[in-house]
Amino acid sequence: MRIKWTCTDAKMFFIGYAGYTTTNIQPEFTRLLADLTTPTSPPTLLFTIFLGANDACYRTPDTENVPLPTFTTNLKTFLDAILTSPSPSLKATKILLITPPPINIPSPETSPQPADFPNPKDSRGYRTYRSKKRYADKVLELANAYTEVSGGRVVGLDFWSAVVDAGLEDQGRGGEVPGSGSGEKYDEDRLPGCGLDTAKEFADGYFTDGLHLGVRGYRV
Repeated sequence: MRIKWTCTDAKMFFIGYAGYTTTNIQPEFTRLLADLTTPTSPPTLLFTIFLGANDACYRTPDTENVPLPTFTTNLKTFLDAILTSPSPSLKATKILLITPPPINIPSPETSPQPADFPNPKDSRGYRTYRSKKRYADKVLELANAYTEVSGGRVVGLDFWSAVVDAGLEDQGRGGEVPGSGSGEKYDEDRLPGCGLDTAKEFADGYFTDGLHLGVRGYRV
């Protein structure tokens, strides 16, 4: 999907591909960069990369769609291609890396765990929930590393935490003691949408089907 939005001073393109990962989107990225670096291309002021939501999902009980090391390499490839491009149109381009969001697993009361996963933390859903956090952390780690070497041209946005914080506010937990220890605000057993019986789902509107964001999710 490609959407063009024009204001008085700039043109903005929103390009999205359903179900894509950092691996299978590479040909599209190459084509996009070619479009942005023609002899008549205007300067690209901002390039946003919002990938990882599909990469982090478990394809099998033991394997993500795109393993974390490959995901990291793919993102570095995208960043390096922009930052080292000889094209004048990309010489001053700023890059915004956005982390993948969490998912929303129904609570055990509304969606009982399968019998073959007596421990809910062994379920594919919960493992994907934790995987999304690992991939989000990697995006921020890369953004911080590239911020230094690029002279500030790369920055990261922690969308995962922003969505979780919004969910906690809705549940009246926004004022809890920060931290990830037992009983604290970011206790992994009590995070919104993690699917454990010690946690609550995100409120209606954040997700359409547990994986894809709804209106409230996009408004965070």
